[in-house]
Amino acid sequence: MNLRWWNPESTNSIIATTSIFHLPSCLPPHTSTALKYMESVAFDSSWHFLVLEVSLAGVEIFLYMFQGLTTALPIFLNLFIFAIYTLACRKAPKRILLVFAWIMAVLGTTQTALRLVTAAVSLRAIRGSLDQDTSPASVATVSLLGLTQEALFGINNLVSDALLLHRCYRIWGCRRKVLVVPGILMVSTFAVGCAGVFSNVDFRAGYGLGAFTNLVLTVLTGTDSLGLPLGLKFNSWSHMMDSARCIARLAGRNNPGSLQYGDGNDPRVWGAVPHSRNMRGHHLLT
Repeated sequence: MNLRWWNPESTNSIIATTSIFHLPSCLPPHTSTALKYMESVAFDSSWHFLVLEVSLAGVEIFLYMFQGLTTALPIFLNLFIFAIYTLACRKAPKRILLVFAWIMAVLGTTQTALRLVTAAVSLRAIRGSLDQDTSPASVATVSLLGLTQEALFGINNLVSDALLLHRCYRIWGCRRKVLVVPGILMVSTFAVGCAGVFSNVDFRAGYGLGAFTNLVLTVLTGTDSLGLPLGLKFNSWSHMMDSARCIARLAGRNNPGSLQYGDGNDPRVWGAVPHSRNMRGHHLLT
């Protein structure tokens, strides 16, 4: 067998080879060594993936189950309850914001549950590989769970950006022309994210485009009229925090998994709370 076309860095080809082909005793020594090396690389890749998933699951559990520094409730649940309480006590129109808050909470909770399930399935697959009892169904299940997580993350990001776009629309007096540029950026971010899942597109492109989209929405929601210079006044700290978080996580990262810490628990429902005032002094009708 000619092994020169196998790339040791290609996890798919390694896993496929080690899953289908066994190690016959009649092979020459150099071929046997090459196949053993491929099995070792495949295990290392699976082990690193397991460590990543367990770490991500640990962060999710911490944000959900452990208490904050100054609160008696878990961090994510505390922010969610605060958002629902603030919106419920609000006299202005609140139905749309309540819908956004519940959708983002459900998506975040689902992401956390999938993260825990993925970690458990990955651990079972690793244990099976050590016992030479790895099932192709386990590998397929892990892949399916990963794709589902990526899809939920993209949908959650799209929903949160749609919330900012809605606030921008109300702040600018329901002028649709203001929504053209951020709307295009939102769709582009979602498209690049989907392309990154099914192709070799650099994952940082999606995060970078998402950060730029958040910055544009932040500037638009922070100015009171078209006559004001861009970037002078921000009245929505949630938008600024989301943009800063995205940029900080993007800088210097070369591993797509390292950008996912806490994704399922992003307190984006905080953005649904009308905790800002515009320059005319009345509450924003978001």
